[in-house]
Amino acid sequence: MGEAKERAPVKDTKTSSPKAGAGDRGPIGKKESGQPKGSREYKPGDLKASGKENWKTERKKHTTGAERAAREAIKAKTGKDANLARRTPGDKVEHHHHAGVKESKQVGLNPKVAGEKERMTAVHSSKSKTVWGTYGDKVDPAKNKKSTHHNVAAKIDKAEQARAAKALGMKGDNPKLPKTDAGRKALVDASRTSKSRWPATADQAERAKPTWFRKEPVGPPVDANGRVIKPVEPSSARPAGPPKVENVPKEGGFWGKVAKAGKAGRALGVLGGIAGSSGDIVNKVVRDYPERLPEGEKFEIYRPQRGNEFMWEPTGYTVEKNNGEVIYRDPKGSECTRDEANHAMGKRPKEA
Repeated sequence: MGEAKERAPVKDTKTSSPKAGAGDRGPIGKKESGQPKGSREYKPGDLKASGKENWKTERKKHTTGAERAAREAIKAKTGKDANLARRTPGDKVEHHHHAGVKESKQVGLNPKVAGEKERMTAVHSSKSKTVWGTYGDKVDPAKNKKSTHHNVAAKIDKAEQARAAKALGMKGDNPKLPKTDAGRKALVDASRTSKSRWPATADQAERAKPTWFRKEPVGPPVDANGRVIKPVEPSSARPAGPPKVENVPKEGGFWGKVAKAGKAGRALGVLGGIAGSSGDIVNKVVRDYPERLPEGEKFEIYRPQRGNEFMWEPTGYTVEKNNGEVIYRDPKGSECTRDEANHAMGKRPKEA
């Protein structure tokens, strides 16, 4: 995490941040859950300390109160208690003051404002091989020393404070906020911005709230070759089909003529011609109404040729009807599903 670059002062309007604050947040009064208040949300005199505060005692009260509030919020969310102070052996977590204890004392900020639980974040105060952070212009940890999350958060706070100080006209590369009403307002707004900049994934109180569970990814059905199978169109959405032809003799009669003509028509289509109307009828029955095929008959399944939907080519799949049951077979003669046969006959999205 690098220090923020200097920005131009923010215009002071009714909907923007004060000049001393940062402008990368929403309008005052529309804060998100857990977002600290801006300086304009306090009454005159609320931000100034009396000067008699014991900041060592105040700091302890702040961290204890924030820890208690965080545990209550986590338990309300998950039903389980979470001791953030030491979640795992050797893993120290403390609540960090985004207003800064030292900085708050210097500008004379009311400790009750500096220690508001919304203005604090539960962060790691120790580092390990897996838990650490860096700050600066280079993200390479070999060139930037590894620091605790607590120290990285403090660097972000100081960057926002310096930016606010420059907006007040303070000079220098790393200017300090003055001990004035404007300085206290600037510190409050800077702490609000630095709290917003700190990622929730590094806020240990927020990380303890979600109830995580494993969920397998969901996708469309695929065939044995991993190809997506397009869902079969519901029969209610299909156009009316040809007359029912069950219980018709295998040879002779209208159905026999259609079958013979259809085979010839499809053969013609395979050779490069256009299938005749009788061939189209049989092919439509095979593709869309296989339950109407005659008993004991086996038909080859055709599909439109790529680039020419009026020409047909064999898929190698067949369909037959035995004892009222429609059976599909793959090119090897093994029984397969209707979805696989549908995919083979071209019932899928057109390829580019």
